[in-house]
Amino acid sequence: MANVTVTSSDSAKLWDAVNGNVVRTLDFGTEWEYFSESSDEYGVNWYNVGTDEYVTDLDVSESVQSVSQESGTLTVTAAGIMAQYSVNGRPWQNKDALTQGEQYQYFTVAIDSWGGYNYDLGGNQWVQGTNTNDPANPNSAQGTYVEISFYDPRLTNPDMDYSGVAANLNVFPRGTRLKIVLDDPLDGQTVIERVVNDTGTYGIDHPYWLDIAWPNNDIPSYGRTHATVYVES
Repeated sequence: MANVTVTSSDSAKLWDAVNGNVVRTLDFGTEWEYFSESSDEYGVNWYNVGTDEYVTDLDVSESVQSVSQESGTLTVTAAGIMAQYSVNGRPWQNKDALTQGEQYQYFTVAIDSWGGYNYDLGGNQWVQGTNTNDPANPNSAQGTYVEISFYDPRLTNPDMDYSGVAANLNVFPRGTRLKIVLDDPLDGQTVIERVVNDTGTYGIDHPYWLDIAWPNNDIPSYGRTHATVYVES
């Protein structure tokens, strides 16, 4: 026997039989011992939690240490990732893969039995923290995937140097030291370090964007690219 935890923010439906009738609901975050598990013809997993009492993996998850309703924004860092019905569960079949580099809002955070963080994007669409920048995990070493452009600060102020980067200051405050790992090499480099010292009007509407200070004659022909950014201090 093992346990399941209600991870659906709307509570879990309790059924009187597999594909039977809903008799009541179980509260979010509560844990229930189950005695057997089966799958129906639609691939839904059913857990028997009592006499004539069943819940499904649309509402509950196995191997969960804790779950809490907290919201925020994450960035998908891996390609081809499908949202899952439950924590570490089966993938949704009728939805598109999550877009690498895209930001998504999450509403629930669950920590699984192995200490991994998992995020519900709404409607029981779970994604593992290892495929994101893992924002709720205090031990995460994941970076943030951003859009990159370039500008020459000396075109407007000859006294400026090239140690800075412009950013949305709500995401990367002024003075933040960043390690920037570029998708496309820049003058033979893929890793550069910059300190946030400026912002721009584009960044107000595009929070996950950096404008890197670079000599105008050496700005690459591709103009824009992407990078994974790590906060160093």
